[in-house]
Amino acid sequence: NDGILNGTELDGNVDVQIDLPAGVEAGDTVNVTDGTTTTPIVITPTDITNGNVTTSFTPPAEGEIITVTATITDIAGNIGPSTTDSALIDTTAPTTTVNIDSISDDSGVVGDFITNDNDGLTVGATLSAALVAGEALMYSNDNGANWSDITSSVTATAVSYDDANLTSTNTVQMKVVDLAGNDGAVDTQLVTIAFTGPNNLITITSITDDTGSSSSDFVTNDNNGLTVAATLTNTLDTGAGEKLMYSNDNGVTWIDITSSVTATAVSYDDANLTSTATVKMKVVDVSDNDGPVA
Repeated sequence: NDGILNGTELDGNVDVQIDLPAGVEAGDTVNVTDGTTTTPIVITPTDITNGNVTTSFTPPAEGEIITVTATITDIAGNIGPSTTDSALIDTTAPTTTVNIDSISDDSGVVGDFITNDNDGLTVGATLSAALVAGEALMYSNDNGANWSDITSSVTATAVSYDDANLTSTNTVQMKVVDLAGNDGAVDTQLVTIAFTGPNNLITITSITDDTGSSSSDFVTNDNNGLTVAATLTNTLDTGAGEKLMYSNDNGVTWIDITSSVTATAVSYDDANLTSTATVKMKVVDVSDNDGPVA
């Protein structure tokens, strides 16, 4: 007994277990009282084998203390020494809530909790109010199977917890717990970690105008912008967040040209491609994982 009965521990009546001392005999009586009700329990051989007897009492009001006293009276009427235990009734859950609002790095669309960062993440959250004395912020990265105290990661109402073990897709949860062990509301967030790039190949097939000796040698005297054409092996899964990226500076910078894709055909008008340069294309997924670069 830790001296407190919280909402999880108190489900109806207060259950009481009295451990029997050595030397008790069948027929002896355990008298148990909470100060209002006294319950006599005649000890049986089974009770002696079990080593204890049990009973229950109606709990007092919230915030009050229940004190239970037990004595043993033998068959001859001799009363042994009393033993006492007490507990505070505290079943009120914390009212402070927590909202999980970010991960870092969130390599997909910021705020979608989809990332290709698989070497640990920083989980951010916001409390509705600062924690009070005795309250703790608890965290789980396995959908509530296990919890750890991350109160040290709280500053006022801001939470920033570095979870080195969050390296694969899982559901994270946070909750505020009070000194009695009562749980506040649980906030839940699925974090998707995907670090395998899309398997959609792209081939850059032509430029327009290609004025060189061949229509496919990518040599031209057209210096006022070019149309770059390509072919994908599969249509983009835009519903799942795939997009086509383009670079005209050998991959230093990239832009999204998904709007230039029709089925598997790509036709992108690059007004800035006015001098010799290396162009590249690649498909990326919602987690910003790269497919093969053309």
